[in-house]
Amino acid sequence: MTQQWKPIESAPKNQLVMVYTPPQPSDWPDSVRIGFDYIDPEVADDYWYNHGEHYEHYCCVAKPENCTGPQERAPYTHWMPLPAAPGTPPASAQDDAKDAARYRWLRDQEQTDAIAIVMKNKHFDDSRTFAENIDRFIDAAIAAQPGEGGEA
Repeated sequence: MTQQWKPIESAPKNQLVMVYTPPQPSDWPDSVRIGFDYIDPEVADDYWYNHGEHYEHYCCVAKPENCTGPQERAPYTHWMPLPAAPGTPPASAQDDAKDAARYRWLRDQEQTDAIAIVMKNKHFDDSRTFAENIDRFIDAAIAAQPGEGGEA
C-alpha cells in the first residue's frame, strides 16, 4: 500500500513525520524539500519543533543585517508518516503474530480456567484498555514460563 502526502493541517502531534516544503524563491530549479519534524504538544499553535529550533537559533545567534533565514512559521504544506524500516513486517502482521502466540498459550494451558490463572492477584492499569491489560497479563505469564520466552 502506497502512502500518500496529507495536508499539513491533519498532521498528528508528538509524532515524527516526513514534511514537504514547496520550492522557495532561493532554491535551485527542481529542488525538492523533504524533511523530518514533529509538532510539540506542549506548545500552542502547532509548533513544529525542528523548524522552531532553527528559527530561534537564527533569531538569537545568526541574524545579521540584510540576510534571510527561516520564517517564524514552518513552511510545510504536506506530511506523510514515516515508512517502516526495511525488512520490517507490517504492524498488522506483527500484531497478528503476537495475538496468535497469546491464543496458543491460553489454549494450551492444562488447567481449564486459564484466564483466572492469568488474572490472579493482578491489578488493572486504569490508563490501559481492558484488552491491553489482558495482553499484558498473558505476556507476563508467557515470559515467566521456563523455556517459553522466560528464563530457563
